Amino acid sequence: MKTGQTDEQGLPDELVQRMRRLAETGTAGSRPFPRVETAIRRSRVTRYGGVALAGAVAAVVIGVEVLAGGAIDRADQQGTPATPQVTATATKEPSTPEEAGYPERTVGSLAGDDAWLGDLREEFSGNDDWHDPDEPAIAADDVRVVAAGDVDGRARYAMVLFSWQKKGRTYWDRSFLLGRAGAAATDLDVVSYQGLPEGPGQVPHDPYTLFVSPSSATDRSSNLDQAVVLVVAPQADQVRITSGRTFAVENGAEKITDRYEAVPKIGDGFWAGPVTEDEYLLSTVQIEAGGTRLDSNSMSTAPGYDLAAVAATGTDAAALEDLGGSLGGRRASTAEVPVWAGALDVGKKGGHASAALLRSADGVYLAAFADVVPATDVLDDEDGETMGEDIKRGHMVTTADGDGEAMAGVYVNSGKTRRYLVIAPEDATRVRVGDVTAKVENRLAVVTVPQSVTDDGKPAEAEALSSDGSVVTSITAPEAQESDLLDTRDANPDADATSVGL
Repeated sequence: MKTGQTDEQGLPDELVQRMRRLAETGTAGSRPFPRVETAIRRSRVTRYGGVALAGAVAAVVIGVEVLAGGAIDRADQQGTPATPQVTATATKEPSTPEEAGYPERTVGSLAGDDAWLGDLREEFSGNDDWHDPDEPAIAADDVRVVAAGDVDGRARYAMVLFSWQKKGRTYWDRSFLLGRAGAAATDLDVVSYQGLPEGPGQVPHDPYTLFVSPSSATDRSSNLDQAVVLVVAPQADQVRITSGRTFAVENGAEKITDRYEAVPKIGDGFWAGPVTEDEYLLSTVQIEAGGTRLDSNSMSTAPGYDLAAVAATGTDAAALEDLGGSLGGRRASTAEVPVWAGALDVGKKGGHASAALLRSADGVYLAAFADVVPATDVLDDEDGETMGEDIKRGHMVTTADGDGEAMAGVYVNSGKTRRYLVIAPEDATRVRVGDVTAKVENRLAVVTVPQSVTDDGKPAEAEALSSDGSVVTSITAPEAQESDLLDTRDANPDADATSVGL
C-alpha cells in the first residue's frame, strides 16, 4: 500500500544542528535498550553492485523524527559516528530473545512446518559455512528460527538467532538465509552473517535490513524480478522503504523528494516483502520505533549503472568504479539514465579524478565525482606505514537544455589548495576558477587553485570557456563530502564499470 508521503532535503545546516540536539534530548532514554537509540548514529558499509561503499553520514531532524543517512546494519562495520553522541542513562542489554523483543515462536508462512524448521536447525548447527567455524560447537537446540517463509514465489527466507557456550558464558548472534521459493532447508544460503557477537549474555537487537535476490551471487540478470526486502527490527512499530525518488533544482539549490511504501509485517520485529526494480536500486529503509524514525541506506546486492557504456574507449574502468557511493546515500533509480562518464589522471603520482553524468526528468542532471589521492600522498600511520588511498566523493544536481550543455562540479580542499573537478559542456575547451585555467579532456577538467582564491573562503565560480576565451556557462560547485581510505587501488581487480552503484 503506497503512502504517498514525501520527505525533502535542504534545511539550513544551523537549523538542522539545533533541531538534532532537541530531538536527541527528547528521545534519549525513550527506548528500553541503548543500541536501538544509537543505531541512528552509526555509519556502516553498504554493499551495492558488488562493491563495498561507505554510506552517507548526513542527518536531518524534524521534531523528534530522525532521518539518518548511515547504514543501520552491523556487517563489515566501519564504526564512524553519524551524529553527535546522545547523553542518556544506560540500561541493561537484553539477555534473552524475549527481552530483546523477538517473537516467542517462529513467524512466517513456514511457522507450522516443524519438519522444515528442524532440518534448518540441524543444518545450521552442523554447517561451518553458515557461521564462524572458529566458534565453539553450536547445538541444534540453540538455533532459534525467528522467521521463515516464502515471499510471493520469489524467495524463501529464514532469520535465525543462535547461541553457544564459551568459558561458561552464553554468546548470541544472528544470520539471514535465502533460497528459491519452496527450497529445502539444506538448499538455503547464508546471505548475511553479522560477524562479531555482542558481549556475553547480550542478544543482538540492532535494526538490520537486507535487500537481496536468491540469484544475486550467480546471475545478475535475474536479480530484479526476484528481489525481496528483509527487515529485523525488534520493538519497532513500522517499516517502510523508498519506492521512488525525484531530483529537482529550486532557487539554485538541489531538492530531493522521496516516496515510501510500507513493508508487510510478518510478526513482531520482522518484516518481509517483494520489491520493485526501483526499490531494489534505492535500497533505503525507514524504521519507526517509539516515536523515532530511522531513515537509512541498507545492505544490498542491487546492480548499479553501466558507466562503461557511456565512457570513451580506453577509460580506466577501475577509476569509474571509484564513483560508487558518490551521490551521498541519495541513490538514483531507473528514472536516471547515464549519458557520460570519464576519468582523468591528476599529478605525477597516480592520483586521478573520475565523474559521471546522469539525466533525470525535466532537464535535471545528476553529476557524480570521485577524487583519488594516491597512497604515497597519504600521511603515514603511527607505525610509519602508508595507510592507503584517500578517496573523496561528491555530487551536484543541476539543470541544462541538453546532455551536451550540462555543466557540474565539486571541489576538494587539499592542504593549501582547492581542487575543482568539473564536467564541462561539450563545446568548452578550458575551465577557469579565479585566475587559474585548466584544459578540458573528454569534458572533464581539474583546476587547482589557492585556498585564498576568494576573500570569504567560499567556493569560487567555475567558468567553462570556449576556444575564443568567451564564457560558455558557469557554476558554483559544492564541496565533496564523502571520504574513505582504501588499502590498495586493486581492491576490486575485476572492475569493469558495468555495475557501479552511485
